[in-house]
Formats: sequence, C-alpha cells, structure tokens
Amino acid sequence: MLSPPLLSRPFNARASYINSCTGLNLPRSEIITFLQKMGHQAFAPEQGREFVPVNARDNLTIAPEDEIHIIVPPTRPDILHECDIMEDVAVAYGFDNLKKTFPHTNTVAKPFPPNKLSDTVRRLCAEAGWIEVLPLILVSFPRFDVLRLVNSPEIFMTVLSRRELQIPQPTRSRRSRCRSRQPQDDRIPNRPNLPSSRYAQDCS
Repeated sequence: MLSPPLLSRPFNARASYINSCTGLNLPRSEIITFLQKMGHQAFAPEQGREFVPVNARDNLTIAPEDEIHIIVPPTRPDILHECDIMEDVAVAYGFDNLKKTFPHTNTVAKPFPPNKLSDTVRRLCAEAGWIEVLPLILVSFPRFDVLRLVNSPEIFMTVLSRRELQIPQPTRSRRSRCRSRQPQDDRIPNRPNLPSSRYAQDCS
C-alpha cells in the first residue's frame, strides 16, 4: 500500500469565474496556458472523453465554451476548490500585474462577538501575568487519551515541564469545546473554556 496516494485529481473551472475574480478578461486558451505553467494539465472539454471532476456540483451548469478541465498533480494537495484554480491563474499572471480597483460595495467590519470576548479575556489574563499554553494539537491519540484524565491536558504538560522552578507559575489555556446536540440537529455549539492552574514547588 502506497501512502499518501500519488493520484492526480480531475477538476473543472469556469473561465468567466476566473476572470470575474481577478478582474481580467482573458480568453480560455490563455487561462489554460497559465494553468499549464503552474504544473497542471489543463485543456478544453473534448468530445467523447469521459471526465468526472471531483468538484462537480449538480446545481451548476457550465457552458461548454466556458468550461476548463484540469488534472491536478498529486504534489498539489492544496487544490480543493475552483477558487484554488483561480488563485493559481492569478499567481501565473502575476499579482503585481493585476489592476488595483476599489470594491463596488463598501462595508464596515466588526469583530465576531465570541471572538471579541475571547481576545479580551486573553489580554486580561496576559496583563495579570498568566502564561498561555497551546492546545495539544500535535500529540498522538494514545498519549492524548492519557492526558485527558485531567481536565486540562495542555496545562498538565506545562506543569510537568516546569516542576523544577521555585517561583510560582500561573498557567492558563484558552480553548473551545464542541458538544453535539440531538441527532436531528446538525448544529454544534462552540463552548469556550478558560482552564487555569497556579502551582509552586514545596520548598520545605
């Protein structure tokens, strides 16, 4: 068994979509040339050739003169959607060569309330002298299952690594926890937690 699988993946894209996102007016043949420069096999749809793209959508109908078929090599696992194909065309064309324009719609951005609250809590904890530790996102599953015996595994690991210190080390971690609801409800609530620990080595 060969892992990872070194298989090319078929994609399709629309020339009109690529032009609308980049602000260009390129013919399909030139877009195909740019995609080939980026290491893809790109070509116009051919009569009688079966082509089943992995990003096909049933509710999207593409005109034959607008469609582009792309074979993405296995060295490009970052290509997941049509927008990734568009980005490769923009890279091949050159971002510095794109015309700078103002957006047609003006918006006023504001932070998402849960993220704003989280940032405020993190800032207050940092100002209070607490040390933030990162979640154990790169820990193997068997070891993580052992660490889950405590409420805050990342804090547990930090305490172990700093047990030789004489000075108390306040430690905290900001993380999110997801809980599933009823089976018929596809929403997953995100519940932020702020576990903390303060310890000191016994000097007696």
